[in-house]
Amino acid sequence: MPIQNRWNDIFENNQYAKILNKVTELIKNLSASSNSMDYFTPHDDSHCLSVEKMVNLLIEKCDISLTDTEKFILYLSVWTHDVGMLENIAKTIMNRSYSVEERRDKHDEISAKFLNEDPTFKKIFTDENISEGLFKAFTNNINIISKFHRRANHIIECPKERYIDDAIIKSRLIASLLRLGDTLHVDTSRFNKKLFSLLQFGNFDRLARLHWLKSYIVSSIYLDEFSGTVVVLVDLPAPKDEKDENAEQVERLKNIIKDNILEDLIETKVVFKEYKLDFFDTVEVRIHSCPGYSDNERNDIIGIMNDLDIILSPNTSRVMRKAIESIRSIIDIKYDKYEIFYNQLNQLLINLNRISESKPCHVGLKKIIKKFSLIFTQFQKPQDRINNNIIEEYNKLLSELISDLERDSGINIKYEKNSIHYPEISHRNNSERKVNLSQIKYIFLFGYSEMVIDFLYANRMISDEVYIYVFECSGKRKFSITNNIEYNDGIKYATELAKKGFKKIHLLPDTSFASLLNDPNIISEFNPNIIDKRINDKNSILLFGTNGIDHDESCGHTSGHLMMINTANTVKDNGIPVIIIASRFKKVDQGDTIVWKPELKREGNDWLSGDKNYIKELEKHNIKIINYKEDEIPADKIFNIIYMEDCNQTNHNQS
Repeated sequence: MPIQNRWNDIFENNQYAKILNKVTELIKNLSASSNSMDYFTPHDDSHCLSVEKMVNLLIEKCDISLTDTEKFILYLSVWTHDVGMLENIAKTIMNRSYSVEERRDKHDEISAKFLNEDPTFKKIFTDENISEGLFKAFTNNINIISKFHRRANHIIECPKERYIDDAIIKSRLIASLLRLGDTLHVDTSRFNKKLFSLLQFGNFDRLARLHWLKSYIVSSIYLDEFSGTVVVLVDLPAPKDEKDENAEQVERLKNIIKDNILEDLIETKVVFKEYKLDFFDTVEVRIHSCPGYSDNERNDIIGIMNDLDIILSPNTSRVMRKAIESIRSIIDIKYDKYEIFYNQLNQLLINLNRISESKPCHVGLKKIIKKFSLIFTQFQKPQDRINNNIIEEYNKLLSELISDLERDSGINIKYEKNSIHYPEISHRNNSERKVNLSQIKYIFLFGYSEMVIDFLYANRMISDEVYIYVFECSGKRKFSITNNIEYNDGIKYATELAKKGFKKIHLLPDTSFASLLNDPNIISEFNPNIIDKRINDKNSILLFGTNGIDHDESCGHTSGHLMMINTANTVKDNGIPVIIIASRFKKVDQGDTIVWKPELKREGNDWLSGDKNYIKELEKHNIKIINYKEDEIPADKIFNIIYMEDCNQTNHNQS
């Protein structure tokens, strides 16, 4: 259907239809003339058309009644809200050099200035006998409404109503429709395969790739008005075999897609309620395995999912594993051009370095980056016009690197039950002080660690006489947008122990440790009739994993570990022995050191609450929210460090 007829069908006012016809043509022309290679998913006329279609669905399925003037402002907002993302517009309006990130962060302001200042846009209105005063009134309404398509601005702060020529404009409802229409355009219609291919030749940021591939795998979005559910259909490559282990990554990706949509549904729900309108208040993400994906597509998708794990994973062993798998996912792709191959590896290296900066004590990740960087420096730059056959030679180098990293890091070592045995562990500085593991009745755990689980499993610690107390590590907690618990470190730790066969597991708040240690009698929840003696330095140990070990054997880990150690030291006599279970790969190389950054804090507030209303209430009262990220554990507070490589060697010797 021609655009002119489409607008005529929507408006009774022919003047509005003519203006919108010209505005949509203007945006199409501006989009066509913009040749930006900025790696954002398209914000052009095709995006505007898709947002318009989604807005029409919302109006229809929520039975929303709008006047001609309200529809006019709504559709003008739809078609102009992202004009500031077009590079040619941003250059003209900003009239100075700027970064791509600045354009993204200020694109709503750029769009507003364009509508106010562009003579071509203004002429569209004056040609239809719209007075300058009325034109200004329209642009002010559009600019106020368009501002709220961004999550940085809370919908509830948009004026509920405005007025034009004595007509009421439901501006907050219109802003909600724009926000949802924009949010729900996340499917394959936003994936421009030709542009995506072109971007491979430049510095295509790994985080930007996530947004592109999110659009690629979301095949459709369906609004089920009967259940009030937004159904998101995600198509992923079918597993190659039964050993294809991506369940946790898929769940993480699923939650990201769900939360992005749900956040806006929750924020706009109150607006729809104001007008007693039906609304979509739940999101269901359905994952389907689809055959037919090429190996390159599969590896591209898996590579980005690995990136998410490196950023969000709760334990350092998985971070290392996924960093290595990200390298593997790139070399598994068959490249037609060396330039693309080179750029992919370069962007992965940049991304890993950026993540490493936010995780200063993750020594294992830094070692992977260092070794990867040394290999990458051998690569010739694309402008050297080398033969593409050299990709095979470089892939061989990277494959050898992956094998070396997997061997040296020990991330793939599998321990059997009761395969090793450390009867006694001596104090590092006082050989007379020993911990006899066969006498241990109480084990205290904090901060999920695969190494610790492996050590306990392989060291005959599964016993009816052993009680395990897991503390939740609340700083790593994560709530979803609906304020449901999405990740709890203690729950993760306790359930993984249970899966290994441990029976007498207790889960406690972090604040309970002092109370537990000072309880004169330990009464187990499993057998309340058994009363043991008070906890002491002979029958108890506090076990930690670690992110990194410095030369003096001070250790780094999640904030809260030092609190646990200091509390353990309050027990009379010598305090509870603190033993670190680690891999030698996590100890810094000669000449390196851990640059401790005690001032680092976790980004976001989802560890406290997923409900933005709670967070806004705190912000309103200028209450600062702080969540420190990492602790440095001084060497003199550690009883000893047990390296799992030594355990494995012990196993070989005994066998």
